[in-house]
Amino acid sequence: FKDYYKYKRVFIMRHDIDFCTNSALKIAKLENMLDVKATYFFLVNTSFYNIYSQEHYMNIKEILNLGHEIGLHFDISHYKECEFEKNCKKEAKAFESLFGIKNHIISFHRPLKKLLNNNKKMAGYEHTYMPKYMNDMIYCSDSQGAWLYDTPERIIKRNLNKLELKVQLLTHPIWWDTKNYKTPQNKIRSFLKKRYDILKAEAKKNCKPYRKLKNE
Repeated sequence: FKDYYKYKRVFIMRHDIDFCTNSALKIAKLENMLDVKATYFFLVNTSFYNIYSQEHYMNIKEILNLGHEIGLHFDISHYKECEFEKNCKKEAKAFESLFGIKNHIISFHRPLKKLLNNNKKMAGYEHTYMPKYMNDMIYCSDSQGAWLYDTPERIIKRNLNKLELKVQLLTHPIWWDTKNYKTPQNKIRSFLKKRYDILKAEAKKNCKPYRKLKNE
């Protein structure tokens, strides 16, 4: 995002991590093999993963070490509108401190309509829904496991010979690290089962009464 304006032909790869840092790391490794750099946005406030736990912290650090950018994925649903700025700043500073980086842009999780194509910064940070990233670019997203607006393949083929092309492609790694025949619903079920198995293993490691339970 920070240097797209230097080029006439731009393809910004963006990943919002709503569920799983393991899926994100798989995609980050694949992109690294293909010499692709992307920007990964992570939630600070979520029940699905904890950026302070060793597992998820190390996953995010490895993504950063692979040469990708990381930033805050800000979930506004946790706060009143009058508290957006204050809490966005608090989450962004916590994220920066933990990973030793500087956020220069953030991504909203489930943004309000009024935040889309809005040029106002949030807590001093640019965001991925500003007009220059939406109106001035072709925007493509796999939100909810399906392509919105158009597919990347069609966008590229249709604009292949243009001297100027700017695209922002948003994907969520959880849709892409399992077999294609699975529906979005089944992919979420698969993720939840894996997380449950991990939680059971942690419970067995840390709790003697749980280890004594049968059929677990």
